[in-house]
Amino acid sequence: MRQLSFTVSTDEVRAHPFTDVTLDCEFSFIEGTENLEFYWEREDIIEEYEVEDRDFYRFFKYYDFFQVFTKVVYQFYDNAEQLEEQNALYEGRVSVDQSEISEGILSLLLRNVDFMDEALYKCSAVTPNGRGESTVKLIVEGKETS
Repeated sequence: MRQLSFTVSTDEVRAHPFTDVTLDCEFSFIEGTENLEFYWEREDIIEEYEVEDRDFYRFFKYYDFFQVFTKVVYQFYDNAEQLEEQNALYEGRVSVDQSEISEGILSLLLRNVDFMDEALYKCSAVTPNGRGESTVKLIVEGKETS
């Protein structure tokens, strides 16, 4: 009988605009690519700002762009990457090292980081041996402050 495992982790990564960044994701239960499905998705970071007079002033910083468009950054199943549902924002800018997938290393390389890339990135993997989820918060430094 196989032992199923579930892994959850959260990290934070900082990057500057126009650089490349690697979002790490690794699971020990992955043994080869057969029956492996994994994907990277993004969730927007929601920050709420309040001032003393709540009745009149309440500010929200919320980018709702991905409520309309797909959140898929990268997908892999049937022993190959599947980019048909990929958000156009990431087209040609993301990759996973194919030679490392069978070892459980699913890290995502994001090229030419932009301020719009600041988000939570979730890596999820499923195999007959287990399932796992890893979240990376990408902070893009160098923003203008108001």
